[in-house]
Amino acid sequence: MIGESPRSNAGPGTSAGLASSPGSASAADGATPSAAQAEDGAPLPEASDEDEARLSARLQELGANAASLAHELRSPLAAMELLAGLLKERLSDPEAQRLLEDLLVEQRQVATIVDGCLGYVRAAPLRPRPTPLRALLEEAWELARLRVPFDGSLELAPGPELVAMLDARPLRTALVDVLVNALQALAEAPPAAPRIALAVDRVAGERARLEIRDNGPGIPPEVQGRIFQPFFTTRTRGSGLGLAHAHKVVSSHGGHVEVESLPTPGCCVRLLLPLRGPS
Repeated sequence: MIGESPRSNAGPGTSAGLASSPGSASAADGATPSAAQAEDGAPLPEASDEDEARLSARLQELGANAASLAHELRSPLAAMELLAGLLKERLSDPEAQRLLEDLLVEQRQVATIVDGCLGYVRAAPLRPRPTPLRALLEEAWELARLRVPFDGSLELAPGPELVAMLDARPLRTALVDVLVNALQALAEAPPAAPRIALAVDRVAGERARLEIRDNGPGIPPEVQGRIFQPFFTTRTRGSGLGLAHAHKVVSSHGGHVEVESLPTPGCCVRLLLPLRGPS
């Protein structure tokens, strides 16, 4: 594990920290917010059915293009890694070996992006099984923390032990993507006391809500409508596929994702999933 962080489990203080924060939209009596808020507290417009259809068509087009390009790139990338490994074995100069290792790191980064493209566009069938949601979220947290160092605190709110019919493997990956995004935001603009808060609860309509909050810089209103588009990123390094993949996985389960940029500051991502599985 990278960056061992204090963990707070069930307790009154933990619950209060997750329930609400000043100026943020709250979900009273199990009802989810009708709209996210901008940093000044003004509601952001909700996506219409036409917007959803346009986004879906755009994702299909980008997906087809990405799949074609990714297939073309995988073979030469594998050959480059093999040849670089053979060359490294023959080099005796330590500086040359260091430069070659840097080259391999960059090559593997490109290969990871290519694999991400293929993973995004593949239409793998779901295999729903009864899955404890709290345990799934905790597993995703441990995996995310291996990828991004974190020296802050984790708050895990007490809640019901919900079990949902879903495919745990892709959903775990989706949760890791969201958590990694939050950890990266905290690393890039660290507050005085970095904090991640997790919660699982039941909401109206036989649905579960998995909530991930951070106290990072939040999401600027001008980009909030684009964060689920594949290949969109505000970072200098990154594929821009993490949140797009999470959106796709949750949608395939019959759920949806809500994102709220908090005025405190911070960001809250909610994954809402049917407990009985995709219809």
